[in-house]
Amino acid sequence: MIYDSEKRNLTMALGGDFMLTRRLSVYKEKNFLALAKLFRDADAGFANLECCVRNLDEGTPGITHGTYTSTPPKFLEDMKWFGINLVSCANNHAFDYGEGGCMATIKHLDEAGIIHAGSGANLAEAQAPTYLDTPAGRIGLVAMTAKYRDWNRAGEQSRIMTGRPGINTIRNKTTYRVPRDEIKRLQALGSSLGFDMELKRQRAHFFSEKELPSDSADEVSFLGTKFVASKD
Repeated sequence: MIYDSEKRNLTMALGGDFMLTRRLSVYKEKNFLALAKLFRDADAGFANLECCVRNLDEGTPGITHGTYTSTPPKFLEDMKWFGINLVSCANNHAFDYGEGGCMATIKHLDEAGIIHAGSGANLAEAQAPTYLDTPAGRIGLVAMTAKYRDWNRAGEQSRIMTGRPGINTIRNKTTYRVPRDEIKRLQALGSSLGFDMELKRQRAHFFSEKELPSDSADEVSFLGTKFVASKD
């Protein structure tokens, strides 16, 4: 990627996911060193840091499925050796070790001098841009992810609460369009299985109409999923 500003060429090397479990600088294969040189020669080497950076006593694994990815802080020097100086911390593994792991990652990246975005002690920090200054110009980074679990999201702060550590997420919702007759069948199934009684209690005591709208002839909430009638 080449960016030209006032006749200055700012170059970026764009990498994929980084999850270091061993040293990089010990390897001397020709093609590997050539790849590292591409990153080192660029003004910015960017990667998605798809892990927590933590010591064993920092953070605890969440109760979930899948792999918990973790990188010891000492390996950040190898990341810098490779040429990575700009990373995204907004992804589905950044919260594998909870709030402690999230904040440990931020601390170790700051200590290593690696610019990062997409996570923070609260929502404002997680959403905020960060900047990498280079001889050819300044690079701004905003990071977010659409793949996450609800409890991974950073929480909003206010004058009466500090917010919650987490990642910057695209708060998307999935809606399925089905024939109108299927809406009726889903409503009938929810009623016969007793699901609609739980929804009624939630609407009456916990959730607003905006958060959990009532069913209609064109829309139904079934097992936490929204279905709407297609226009065809």
